Amino acid sequence: MGALLPLPLLLMLPAQAGDAATSPRGATTAAAYQAPPAPPPPPPAPPAPVLPLVTLELDAAAHCARSQVLVGDGCSFTTGMTARRVVDEGTPWTWAGTLTTRPLAGEVAAPYLAGETDRILATELLEVLLAAQHEGVPCLFIGRALEIDGATWVVLTAYAPADT
Repeated sequence: MGALLPLPLLLMLPAQAGDAATSPRGATTAAAYQAPPAPPPPPPAPPAPVLPLVTLELDAAAHCARSQVLVGDGCSFTTGMTARRVVDEGTPWTWAGTLTTRPLAGEVAAPYLAGETDRILATELLEVLLAAQHEGVPCLFIGRALEIDGATWVVLTAYAPADT
């Protein structure tokens, strides 16, 4: 007979709870694999610019201007009644640009034009625009418009200078 070869001695130790080497169903593989880190989220989009609107409530928007420069020889009562009708019966109106002056004529005071034909009634918001020195400045104008006897009359309810 020949020589005996040494055999490795295997010891069986009891497994401890949570030991990855002895956990069922491939826990050893799962413990060795680590998922790559998630990419960082994209930076948030910058907020859209918000124009600082100068606004009046709809009821207050119909108040006639008190300034003689805006009303001229026109009747403030008639201008106020026209403005009230535009607010009550008119449709939403928006326009961007610079108001142009027009001669004051007639009973209804409308010292400015938006575009070629839309007459801007002399209301308190128009006084605010002049006091803030925004006359001749491109603005976004919001209001209500109504066609009366072939003319479009506008009551401004808000405006925002385009340069802000």
